[in-house]
Amino acid sequence: MFALLIPTGSDHDRNRLPLATLSLIAINLVVDLLTNLSCHWEQIAKAYGFVAEHPQPIQFLTHMFLHAGWPTARDASWVDYANCLLHISGNMAYLWFAG
Repeated sequence: MFALLIPTGSDHDRNRLPLATLSLIAINLVVDLLTNLSCHWEQIAKAYGFVAEHPQPIQFLTHMFLHAGWPTARDASWVDYANCLLHISGNMAYLWFAG
C-alpha cells in the first residue's frame, strides 16, 4: 500500500526550473525555521494552524506551512529532534517529488 504513495514517473518538461515547487519548499523551510526559533511556537500553531472547532479564514492558507516544533521538554532526547527534522525533510521531499 505504501508503494502507491511514491511517485514513479513524470511527463513534465525537465528543461524548465520548477519555480512554484521550489518557492513552496523555501516558504515551508523559512516558516519552520522562524517558528522553531520563536519561543512561542505553540501560540503560533494555535493561531495559524487549522482548528476545526473554531476555523478562521486565514487558517485555511497558513496551516499548510506549519510543522512540528522542536521539543521543549528538558528530558527531550536526540530522537525527538531527529523526528522533527525527518518530519520537515520528508514533507519537502514528497513535495519535490509530487510537485
